[in-house]
Amino acid sequence: MNGEILHEAKTVYDQEAYSALAGLMICKLRKWPRLVLIFTGFVSVAGAAAIMIAQGRVSAVGVIVLLTGNLLCMFGLYARRFAVRMMMASSGKGDPPVNRYLFGPDGMRVCAGGGERDYPYAAIRRVLEMSGFLFFFCSDGQVYMMRCTDVRGSAGAFRRFLEARLTESRAGKGGDADDALRRTDRQKV
Repeated sequence: MNGEILHEAKTVYDQEAYSALAGLMICKLRKWPRLVLIFTGFVSVAGAAAIMIAQGRVSAVGVIVLLTGNLLCMFGLYARRFAVRMMMASSGKGDPPVNRYLFGPDGMRVCAGGGERDYPYAAIRRVLEMSGFLFFFCSDGQVYMMRCTDVRGSAGAFRRFLEARLTESRAGKGGDADDALRRTDRQKV
């Protein structure tokens, strides 16, 4: 990224950030594994009940299937909470990670984990706004998240700036200019 910095943000990866990230992963991008887990748990509970009712007694197999079904349901229902706790534990007890985002006229620079990475706006494939965060999906497979309130200056001005840059880059590539920045606030996550 060359030139002046037009917008800047620093996002601390705290519990709120990890919760938004887990919500994106579990409830938006990869929702089927969780749903299969919950469904399998309910089927196991119903199967255990059917076995015990059919036999007319409590059996060891019925109890094992019942407990397994309950565990699957619990894990499926609380998967987001478990994921947030695991991510918080993996970041350690020290200072939480901080990503710095710099936006210039020709691209975005991400400073994270002691390194820097530049992305022209054409390399940002998708920007998703959810739970108060912007998720940047880049062409190299990386996903970065930035808290909307962390932008220095006006969030509205930043939004207009980002939409304009993404629309420009998509129009040049023959993409859909209206799909440059997607909001999903209407969806419960």
